[in-house]
Amino acid sequence: MPDPTPTASEAAKKKVTRGPVNQKHVDALDKASLVTTAAKKTDYAAKLAESEINADFVDQLVSDVAATSARIGKAGDLTSDVRVATAAEAQAQQSLLSGIKGIQAAAKQKYARTTPQQMKDYYVGEDIDSSRARVLQVADAIIAKLVTDTLPGVNAAKVTALKSMRAAYFGANAGQTGTQSQASTERNTVEDAVKSVTDRRIAIQFAADGIWQSDNKANAPIRREFQLPVDRPFTA
Repeated sequence: MPDPTPTASEAAKKKVTRGPVNQKHVDALDKASLVTTAAKKTDYAAKLAESEINADFVDQLVSDVAATSARIGKAGDLTSDVRVATAAEAQAQQSLLSGIKGIQAAAKQKYARTTPQQMKDYYVGEDIDSSRARVLQVADAIIAKLVTDTLPGVNAAKVTALKSMRAAYFGANAGQTGTQSQASTERNTVEDAVKSVTDRRIAIQFAADGIWQSDNKANAPIRREFQLPVDRPFTA
């Protein structure tokens, strides 16, 4: 018989990547929507009002469910934007590193066989991409060196291009950081909103649980409408 245990590669293929939307939030809003739909029924509304679950309470919850659902969509969009911004930063870094390597090649052409120690001014043979700060520092130092040094094939246009790549990389990080901050803020807002919706949904369910109690089998259909267990009291 074949070995039922999946290999590491098979397990990796089955790994699910978390999406930009928190499914628990979506499920919580869906449950709240089902409960409020039941609560708005004329046959149930009067009895719920006696337990201080009136029409205003239910209508406000309906409105907040819709608003929170829209926020979840916005949070998902922002999370996707973060991924795009992160990819843009990576691309900008790669472009800058490519420009630096072109300058380094010209430095080796000029100095490798005559004064190899001069190549240190262009960070030849050094780790230049260990961090964002390191990449920017190297770029700045090389740009400054090119003010007084000339390398074969490195003209004013190439120096200008290197400066532009450096600016693009710096700006890409600033954009990524700002988008990340917005996404985090929106996710926190959604978290608070979902909790508020859930607390009020549970209040309706507790009221319904007391009105249509589980020990009466005739109440089972109503309890299902309110997302309550049919054979035992409700516990949040």
